[in-house]
Amino acid sequence: MDEHILTPEEVERLLEGTTPGPWNFTRKTYKPYWATINCESGHVADVQFWRYGLSENDVQSEANARLIAAAPQIAADYLTLRAERDRLLAERERLVQFVLDQAEVETNESFYPGVILVAFDAQQERT
Repeated sequence: MDEHILTPEEVERLLEGTTPGPWNFTRKTYKPYWATINCESGHVADVQFWRYGLSENDVQSEANARLIAAAPQIAADYLTLRAERDRLLAERERLVQFVLDQAEVETNESFYPGVILVAFDAQQERT
């Protein structure tokens, strides 16, 4: 499996020009070797399974079609989670800097030394 993790920019490029989601999967009852992927605005794609009947290839083809149908939602969720991750990392960085700044000016013994250690550890991770 490829070790590359898609960047948000790559995911956004993949989404460009696609039919807006959500998409849904429907196995065609009158053609058991076909499935269709649709969305609110219409047809997205057809998926043909390899053989008639329920074989290992059919099960895998159906799983692939279900994953294809979920792709727009997975991509949107990924972009949302990455944005939230970046926001939280920036907030963590701000808080670490705040604690370090406070440690420099704090002179009374009421300042909790464990906070300094946590901030110091976080600062070490950055370097």
